[in-house]
Amino acid sequence: MSFIYQIEKGNGISYILSYGPFVGEDYLRLIQRLTSDPDWPPRRRLQLTDARLASANTPLDEATMQKAVDLYNVDPEKLIGFRAATVAHETFERAAMFQKFSSGLAPAVIVFNSMDTACLWLGIDLTEAERVFKLLLDSVRSQ
Repeated sequence: MSFIYQIEKGNGISYILSYGPFVGEDYLRLIQRLTSDPDWPPRRRLQLTDARLASANTPLDEATMQKAVDLYNVDPEKLIGFRAATVAHETFERAAMFQKFSSGLAPAVIVFNSMDTACLWLGIDLTEAERVFKLLLDSVRSQ
């Protein structure tokens, strides 16, 4: 699995760390787990994904993107006011393609190439976001 997430209920933010090879099936499993989590979406309906450690070695086809959009859209009420930012380097083009593909969804999804800009757009603290992502990465490395 190349995704791990944490929902900070106190801050009302869900954080997703994507690392290693980006595999579409893993992404779909992540969305299924995330959207079935009783704490999702968090109260502020904000989501930040750090994909700076992800590698784009397999193509992401339109069928997989449509499945991802459909999974997020199972309960449209949950998406009202939802905003998501993704920070990507190697997978930037893929993330931007998903941003365009998912433009019909209720949530605003924007791809950034810097964490500080993504945090500014979401209105969240950069230091806190980096702390959460470090904890997530440490948990991956300890497995």
